[in-house]
Amino acid sequence: MEYSKSVIELIKARISVRNYQTLSLPIETKKQIEDYILKQEQVTTVLGSKLRFRLLEDIEVKENGKIGTYGSISGGRYFIIGAAKNNDQRAALVDYGYVLEKIVLFLTDWGLGSCWLGLFEKSAFMQKFPLEKDEQTPAVCVFGFSKEKGIIEKQIRNFSRADKRLPWNNLFFRDTFDSPMSDHLCPEYQLPLEMLRLAPSAVNNQPWRVILIDNKFHFYMKNKMLFSFLGQFFLEHNLQFVDMGIALSHFELTANEMGLKGKWIFEKDPPSDKDSKKLVYIISWIILSSKNIS
Repeated sequence: MEYSKSVIELIKARISVRNYQTLSLPIETKKQIEDYILKQEQVTTVLGSKLRFRLLEDIEVKENGKIGTYGSISGGRYFIIGAAKNNDQRAALVDYGYVLEKIVLFLTDWGLGSCWLGLFEKSAFMQKFPLEKDEQTPAVCVFGFSKEKGIIEKQIRNFSRADKRLPWNNLFFRDTFDSPMSDHLCPEYQLPLEMLRLAPSAVNNQPWRVILIDNKFHFYMKNKMLFSFLGQFFLEHNLQFVDMGIALSHFELTANEMGLKGKWIFEKDPPSDKDSKKLVYIISWIILSSKNIS
């Protein structure tokens, strides 16, 4: 097993934590995390990117004392940072999210809180983790022993709608994008799709759209212009592609845990209709064995 607990339980349990105790990690816990990070650097990614990650501790932020998103991280001492390299920069972002989310769920398995940071003081991290040529770091993860949710954190969760998810008929489709899919129409893959639906995303944007045609799930991204603008002028990266990687990770991990046979394939000529033209194709999952896809 990838984790000691069910990945379904971990996905349901994990929330973004912004307030941390300043306790040090036990030596054995830190070693287990570093070993898992090293293992993840060896995995085959969905789109073939090369990745590396490192656990960092006690980052010194000089400018305003704020680490990351909304300037709201309190007490965070530990971070996972990584770098992705791919000739296709968008593919690198997808693979980065795909692998880092596996690490995030590993932290959850160890009872640790975590939070994705897409907006952070990059210079403070690059001193300890310099990038090589053509590498990019779209996000980092802060983690540690969480404190009880405070007023500020509750306000931020309300702002980002972090406890809300779009319904199935907004996200999943069958044969055409005019035909929404409900969970009872896809019983075997109901849980992988539901765990995908619960994936975290920047300001809870939920950009994933999935269509089932014959024996293939095709994954698309609904590209909102706001994120393209922010990625170009402020964030350096369109974080929606990272979000897609997180969603793919949830889908695959759940399918693997359930013993569902399938694999990722990139379609050079993906399905297209009038609605898919508004979307960005990412990847497809081909079902290798099935009993209940009707």
